[in-house]
Amino acid sequence: MIDTDYRRKIWSYDVFTGYQTPYLIQNRQPSKILSNTIKGFPILAESKCDTSTTGGDSFTPDDFEDLSKQGTFGKARWFNIVKKEYNACRKGVAIIDMTSFTKYELKSANRNIVDFLQMLCANNIDMPIGTVVHTGMSNEHNGYENDCSVIRLGEYHFLLVSSTSQSTRNIKWLKAHVPEDNSIFLLAVTSLYTALNLIGPNAKYLLFELSDENFNDFARMTCQV
Repeated sequence: MIDTDYRRKIWSYDVFTGYQTPYLIQNRQPSKILSNTIKGFPILAESKCDTSTTGGDSFTPDDFEDLSKQGTFGKARWFNIVKKEYNACRKGVAIIDMTSFTKYELKSANRNIVDFLQMLCANNIDMPIGTVVHTGMSNEHNGYENDCSVIRLGEYHFLLVSSTSQSTRNIKWLKAHVPEDNSIFLLAVTSLYTALNLIGPNAKYLLFELSDENFNDFARMTCQV
C-alpha cells in the first residue's frame, strides 16, 4: 500500500556535514518541493587542487548537537538519526545532495573514446546509449585507481561520475592516458551540474508531480536526457 502522504515526509540529508534535517512540507505546492528543499543544501567550492564542501549556508536545526565526539563503546549517540534517515530512504522518499561528486565529460568524433574507456575500465563500457555502467579503473598491477559510473549520452559521448575525494586523482589518471593527438575531448564539469539523489519507493510518485515524463518505464542503471 502506497503512503499517499509522502509529500509531508521528505527528509533532506546533508551528506557532507553528517546531520539530517526533517523537512516537513506544509501548505506548499508540489512544484515547489524541490526548490524549497534545495535551500538546505551546502555550497560547493572548488580549487585547482581539490574539491571541498562546506555546510556554512546549510540549514541547522535549533537543537543540533555535535555527535562527532564520543567514545567507541556501546551504541552510538547518532544511531537514531541514522535510523530515521535509513527508514526515509527505504520506506518513503529522501533527497541527498551529491553535487560535489566529480564529473567529467568525454567525447570524440569517432570510436576513439569508446576504445579509450574500454582500455581504462574493468567493465564493458560499449553499451547502448542511455546505459549507466558502474566500473573500476585498474593499473598495470591490477590495483584500483578509480571507482566510477560511466554514462553513455551519445554514440561517442560519455559522462563519468566518481566520488568527491577522488577528484584530483581521477583527472591526473585520465590525462595520463589521453592520446596526445587531441582525438579525445576531456573536460572537468563538476561545477556545471547539480546532482540530487531522489530515492525511496515513493520517489517516482514525487517525480510524477514535478514532471510530465513517464517514469514507470525508467529502467535500472539507465539515464534519460
